[in-house]
Amino acid sequence: MSPLNVVTSGVDGMSSNLRDLSIHLQQLKLVDTTIAYDFLCPLDEKGQPKPGSLQLNWPYLEVLELEGIPPWLPSGEPTYHNTPEDQSEIDEIENWEDVICDVEAGWGGPELPTEEHFHRLLISLGYAAQRMPRLKNLKIEVVSHRQFTFCLQNKAEIILKWECFHPYRPDSRVAKAWDFDLDDVKSHSQYEDESSVILRTWPPNTPI
Repeated sequence: MSPLNVVTSGVDGMSSNLRDLSIHLQQLKLVDTTIAYDFLCPLDEKGQPKPGSLQLNWPYLEVLELEGIPPWLPSGEPTYHNTPEDQSEIDEIENWEDVICDVEAGWGGPELPTEEHFHRLLISLGYAAQRMPRLKNLKIEVVSHRQFTFCLQNKAEIILKWECFHPYRPDSRVAKAWDFDLDDVKSHSQYEDESSVILRTWPPNTPI
């Protein structure tokens, strides 16, 4: 069952208004808010910044924390999908009332992050963060049965870290947005679901 479509008009005013507001803020903290994953730097269908997106700037923003982001978009489209085994089991369900009322069996929900949605999330964040010269703390948390967490550690070394039950691998578009090489990404063996990369300089002297 898909989540409720909260954008009945086809226009996501919440995300665009939040972006306009964020330009003037020193801190932006949201909890349990459904937003477009590319709300800061809008992207086209290919995951590239839309015309005008790279002219946006956040001169005051120091803290960006988005916690408890639901695993669906304002349109209701889910950002996770089921394993083939779970989907096969779901397809065979004839009486959902029995499943819903079976409190012992439970239902964990989709486990696999749909990679393109998370690529778009990090691409948008990367281009936006390049235009946040005072950024000190960034943390993003998408809640689901299998949570996804992403953060920027701005200390002696500038480190990007992400954690997901099913290992997430950024693509070349994400690497470009954050100005790192994919070969530099490290997976931590003691934490099978955690990866990180050290950024050469941050923010880049000349935003991409």
